[in-house]
Amino acid sequence: MKEFLKKLDLECASKVSKEKINELKIIPLYEEENFVYVLNYGTKENNKKYLEFLYGKDIIFKEIQKEEFKRLYSCLYPDIKDITLEESIINECIKINVSDIHFEIFDGAVNVRARIDGYLSLIRKIKISDYNQILSRIKLKGNMDIAEKRRPQDGKVTINTQDGNIDCRISTIPTLNGEKMVIRILYKEKLDYKIENLKLLDSQFKDLKKIINVKNGITIISGPTGSGKTTTLYSILSSIKDKDINITTIEDPIECEISGINQMNVNSKINFDFAEGLKYTLRQDPDVIMVGEIRDEETAKMAIRSAITGHKVYSTIHTKSGREVFFRLEDMKVKSYLIKDSLVGTISQRLIGKLCDSCKEKYKTKLFGVEREIYREKGCRECNFTGIKGRRLVCAIHYIGEDMKGYLKNINNNLEILSNKQMIDVCKKLLLEGDISINQYNRFIEGEELLKYEDDKEAFI
Repeated sequence: MKEFLKKLDLECASKVSKEKINELKIIPLYEEENFVYVLNYGTKENNKKYLEFLYGKDIIFKEIQKEEFKRLYSCLYPDIKDITLEESIINECIKINVSDIHFEIFDGAVNVRARIDGYLSLIRKIKISDYNQILSRIKLKGNMDIAEKRRPQDGKVTINTQDGNIDCRISTIPTLNGEKMVIRILYKEKLDYKIENLKLLDSQFKDLKKIINVKNGITIISGPTGSGKTTTLYSILSSIKDKDINITTIEDPIECEISGINQMNVNSKINFDFAEGLKYTLRQDPDVIMVGEIRDEETAKMAIRSAITGHKVYSTIHTKSGREVFFRLEDMKVKSYLIKDSLVGTISQRLIGKLCDSCKEKYKTKLFGVEREIYREKGCRECNFTGIKGRRLVCAIHYIGEDMKGYLKNINNNLEILSNKQMIDVCKKLLLEGDISINQYNRFIEGEELLKYEDDKEAFI
């Protein structure tokens, strides 16, 4: 399906009417100098003569299944009664839990790609003229400048969908072929923020509870963009919001409204940043403060000072591990003794694709020295033929009590202090429970450089 979409030439396909394509059960794919390649479902003898007459070239058929024809036909001619094309695309994406939709102009058409469980997949091709109309409508709704095509722009729109109104963040940038647009879907009602839903190891869950129960200090969540840091933060805050405490967040932007929590949005246009928000939050008698991200020296120093003076602070930093959190704060001119005094926990995290429960295949193999039954990817309609549906959290959680604070003085010499080594155990558990495959396991262990924590390299299969 994806390979056919990549090769689909909209101009070639448009030479046959919508009605004729449906009647003959064909999809003209693309043409070369002497041939036209056509996807065909069912009989093709009569179709061949008609198409040779229409195109004036030889026809090469490729047989496809009924389901493939239906999906390609819906890509060419979406059913969009009473709604716009962009609403149709977004509705389709919501059904399969897409996080971001990319509109990219290449080779005279617009590729619509969707990020599903961390991977970008081509889901549709549309004409440039249709895309320009979509772009104009979305820019209008998002209070963006329709005439400005030379500079990047951001906006926010509410789209009418089958599930009600959904907020979307819009980003456009100028490229060689025209404006590229990315729509991020903000699923406000669909997420259930509970720490139990993070599905941690028992030992990690206990450490997280210890971190939450500490009355003051700072906990920092680290990981790359898209690793679920905000979800973890919201889950922690949701677990304490009903207590008799004042919780205030400073976010950029607010991704989900949570009842019982005072949420504040920073605004760079009026020079209202994290540091400014934190300064005024401290005058609001807070018990718990969430700073969306520590980006600069001023915010770092103020967050640490807030933690030391009796507040509970949660924040994020873009580093690979809890260990690197320590060094990043030092780089931001925070004194090491202040870091040791204030830091009560680190959570380093990633997301890994979960095998599709509808199609994953069971097989036997020798694993960790024992014959076991595990699973591998296959692919079906439920998972968009990727073999992956959903994602699981892989993390390392460190509760920094008095004992651990004593070890922090050796952090420069000991690789395992605040390291990601726990991630190996999490991945082993996911593999043995059938949530990930051996290929995923090995790619993750190698990609995250976790082998350095295993002297005998038994982590790698």
